[in-house]
Amino acid sequence: MYHPAYHATAKPDINVYVKSPLFKVGSAINVGSSGGSESISITGNVKWTISGQGSWVQITPSTGEGDAGLVVNILENTDSKSRTCTLRVKSSDGTLSCDIVVTQDA
Repeated sequence: MYHPAYHATAKPDINVYVKSPLFKVGSAINVGSSGGSESISITGNVKWTISGQGSWVQITPSTGEGDAGLVVNILENTDSKSRTCTLRVKSSDGTLSCDIVVTQDA
């Protein structure tokens, strides 16, 4: 099946199909003050890394390739203010990225 985004012609009678990079991640996590663990999924076909983890938010694994299930561990918030952390999931070549916003109640 011909699709312009996936099509390249090596010779007039030979078609080569290349899958374009795919990268999709959930966008938000909201938790109560007691914290806990949340699961998120990455769907992709590229190597990726996660940055932006703070002392109260940790994610494992923080690097990988392709599809993956991740666990976000959020510590208890003992402060009287809510808090927010932005995790950035980025392809290893830097061309694709997605933010995951973690918000925790006071």
